[in-house]
Amino acid sequence: MAQVNKVEKKGNFIKNLGTEFNKIVWPSKDQVIKKTIVVLIISLVLTVLVFGLDTIYNFVITQINYKR
Repeated sequence: MAQVNKVEKKGNFIKNLGTEFNKIVWPSKDQVIKKTIVVLIISLVLTVLVFGLDTIYNFVITQINYKR
């Protein structure tokens, strides 16, 4: 009895999985391109920001160490 129940559950799972896959809405090519550009721009801005902060921090620490 338990074995039949497991097989039945697996069958229902696979059937439901197929149903859920049919509900997926994939983005259009234009949406993918626009969102990729946004991600690249944000990555570039954050890279420049972190580089700038690191440069300032490095300068300040260097100045403090030279004064000693």
